[in-house]
Amino acid sequence: MSAWRAMQRLIEVLDGLPEIIIPAGHVSASRPTAVDVLPAIVVWVTDVTDLPAGVGGLVGTRRLSDTAWSTATASRASGIMALELWAADASVVMNLGDAVVALLEGSADVTGAAGFLRLAVQSAGPMEPTKLATQADAFMLPIACSFVFEDVSPDEPDPGGVIKQVHADLTDTFHEVVDLP
Repeated sequence: MSAWRAMQRLIEVLDGLPEIIIPAGHVSASRPTAVDVLPAIVVWVTDVTDLPAGVGGLVGTRRLSDTAWSTATASRASGIMALELWAADASVVMNLGDAVVALLEGSADVTGAAGFLRLAVQSAGPMEPTKLATQADAFMLPIACSFVFEDVSPDEPDPGGVIKQVHADLTDTFHEVVDLP
């Protein structure tokens, strides 16, 4: 789930590039099929590992009143975010690559606000001439980024409190195991 959210968030971040670089809506998880949708950026995720966040997923609490608390839970993932930059012209792909790398490595406030704790370019290239589904010529430049993403979800206030259940595994003579509500 976190990897899917990370991919969606990166698509939103990249879709914020200036229209002169890439038209709005040309960043997605689908490869372009025709020249009229170029330039395009394709985003996908690989080698994902889910990581623990906070204590049991709990990353924060906030007191709302004497009897109500709000909690924030999170899930975290790390892996490789793969980008494919597509255009009909090699120079357009290079300009798009410059803009993407500048955004990913120079805008920690933008990527951090999207939930990325780390997003670093690991490899780029080589640019390859290729054919679209319509057999039109295009160029594609792959970029791979390592990432750590944390998806924080604030929970609604709950009168039951922050601790929902406690699991006790007592290793003694009787080896007792109990879940306390």
